[in-house]
Amino acid sequence: MKLLVTVLFLTGFSLAQTKADFSGIFLRTRSEVQGHPEPAVPRILEVKQTADEVVVTATQNGETAVARFRLHDKKSDAVQGRLQGKNLLLKTTVPRQWPVAGLIGPAVVPESLEEKWELSPDAQQLVILTKPGIGISDSDIYAREPSFDAAQAAARLAATTKCETVLPISALGKEKKTTWKYDQGADLGAAFFEQITHCVFYDAVLSGEFFKNLARTKESAQTRFRKKGEPVTAYTGDIVLEVGVHPWTCSETIGEWAPTGTARPETAQDLRFMVRWLGAQREDLGEVPSEFLHDPWREANAPAAFYRLQIAAKDIPLADDLEVLIFSKSGDQLACVKGHL
Repeated sequence: MKLLVTVLFLTGFSLAQTKADFSGIFLRTRSEVQGHPEPAVPRILEVKQTADEVVVTATQNGETAVARFRLHDKKSDAVQGRLQGKNLLLKTTVPRQWPVAGLIGPAVVPESLEEKWELSPDAQQLVILTKPGIGISDSDIYAREPSFDAAQAAARLAATTKCETVLPISALGKEKKTTWKYDQGADLGAAFFEQITHCVFYDAVLSGEFFKNLARTKESAQTRFRKKGEPVTAYTGDIVLEVGVHPWTCSETIGEWAPTGTARPETAQDLRFMVRWLGAQREDLGEVPSEFLHDPWREANAPAAFYRLQIAAKDIPLADDLEVLIFSKSGDQLACVKGHL
């Protein structure tokens, strides 16, 4: 009897000490931000785990990069990693840019970043919980795939470039105004293109002579447009669309990611634009020619790059959406912006 108890005790102790093996191929299927589901760009993780380290190869939006996490939990490591029960814990410090009053540029402040990897009991789901130093926790949910080819096929099916729709410019903020003046133009919207190490922010702005003296007025439950007191219901001619391109290095992922030789789409040079109006009647403008320019009025920062397009708009109702699809030179869709006045 005593022998049996001892065997059971040792067996239970051995099972309790079994470390999780995260080796395998996983595809990100969804994300959660503070408990709320958010659309996620498909990302493939190919994980190889040994007794000393975890090697992760990530693929997203045409870029592939590799990171290694040593399992020694030494403070001298760029990333402190350790296995704790069924979890993989990773911790590091990243430079974070914060705007500071009185400074020309943002201040760089070190901030702790932690990840906790957790497998489901059947090992078919991987949850990566990220906790920045500011206390907000986000999580990515991955599904195990039988092979890299299967993950790629599933990623292609799931890869839809969401068209970012923003509120009309008059609805932004918390002002209690009943009248908004456009004067120089209006923000159409913004979108992101995210890879492993490279990200790009695109912002779209409308301008032109049409916007001078244009005002939007909320009267009872209706919204009306006026110029010098006269009602306006549609555009009177072409308008100018400018799409700004702002590349930066992605910093939300733990680890020193080294891009491989895999080619990735060009996200700033030689971009192409497909444009259409969406309303009671759809008007497809097709691919619209653009001019690549640099903003010369940036004294403190490097000149910003942007594309300028002339958009046919005569007689288009002001309530219609303008949808702008952004493509690389080779035809990869990078982003989509949609909005209206």
